[in-house]
Amino acid sequence: MLLPETFAAALAMMLVSMVCWGSWTNTWRLTRSWRLEFFHCDYALGVMLAAVAAAVTGGLLFGPPNFLDNLRTADGAAMAWAAAAGACLNLGNFLLMAGIARVGMTVAFPVAVGFALVVGTVLSYLVHPLGDPTLLAAGVALVFLAVLTNSLVYRSAGAAKVQGGGGLVMCLASGVLFTFCGPMVAKALTAPHPVAPYGAALLYAAGSVVVTLPLLAWLLRNPIGGGRLRFGDYLGGGTRNHLAGLAGGLVWGSGMVTSFLAAGLAGMAVAGAVGQANPLVAAAWGIFVWHEFRGATRRTHALLALMIGLYTAGLVLLSLSFRAA
Repeated sequence: MLLPETFAAALAMMLVSMVCWGSWTNTWRLTRSWRLEFFHCDYALGVMLAAVAAAVTGGLLFGPPNFLDNLRTADGAAMAWAAAAGACLNLGNFLLMAGIARVGMTVAFPVAVGFALVVGTVLSYLVHPLGDPTLLAAGVALVFLAVLTNSLVYRSAGAAKVQGGGGLVMCLASGVLFTFCGPMVAKALTAPHPVAPYGAALLYAAGSVVVTLPLLAWLLRNPIGGGRLRFGDYLGGGTRNHLAGLAGGLVWGSGMVTSFLAAGLAGMAVAGAVGQANPLVAAAWGIFVWHEFRGATRRTHALLALMIGLYTAGLVLLSLSFRAA
C-alpha cells in the first residue's frame, strides 16, 4: 500500500482533502434543471468510483501488505464502523446540498461543516488521542468563532439569497450526522485488528451507496421541492447531468481517500479537522466565482473577512497540533 511516511506528506494530503471537500458542490451548478434527489444518487456512485480507483492503485500496486490482505484480517466491528460512517455521510451530504439550495454555499458550508468539526474533532480525539490537545483545542475554538461569525453574516441583509425556509435547520442536521463520521472512522482505523485506509474508504463508500437506494425510494414519494418524481425521470436525465453528479462524487471521494491516508499517520482528529476546514475553499468559490455576496454591505464583507481569518488561524493551529505532540 502507498501510505504517507512523513508529516509533510500527511499534511499535503490533508490540504488536498480540504480543497476537494470545499469544491465538490460546484458540480451541481453544472447541471441543467436537474433535481437534487437525482444528483445525489450520481454523487454516491462517484464516491464509490473514487474509492475503488484508489484501492486498486495505491492499495494494490506498491507492495505488501495490500488492502485485500488487510480486509481478510480486520475485525468485523472495525469494518462495520467504516460502513456506518459512510451511511451517516450520505444522509448528511444530502441535507447539506438541500441547505445550499436554500441559503447558499458560503453560509451552508461553515454552519454544517463547522459544527461537525468542533464536536467531531473532540469525539475523534477521545477515540484516538493523537496531537497536542492544547493546540488542537485552540484550533477548534477558532473554528467555532468562525461559525459564530458566519451566523452574523447570515443575518446581515445581503449575506445570502434564501430560496426557502428551513435552510439553517438542514445545515445543522447535516452537521450532526457529519459529527459521527470521524469518530466511527477512528474506531475502524484503531481497532485491535484495524481496517487500513484504502479498505476503510471502500467500506465507507459502500455504506454510502447502500443507503442511497432506500433514500431514493423515499425521496420519490417525498421530494424536497417541486413535483413528484419518477425513477424514469432519473434515467432520462441526460449525459451532462449524470456526469456532473459523478464528477462531484469523484472529487469528494478523492478528498475522503487522502483524509483517511493522512489519518493513518496523524490521527483522525487532526486529519479530519484540517480537511473539514474546507469552508475556506467553499467561501472562495462562493465569493469570487459565484458572486453569492454581490451587492452586500461593507459590514457583511468585513464579517466575511473575519470569518476567513478565523478559519485560517484555526487551520494553522490544527496543523501545528500534530507536530507539537
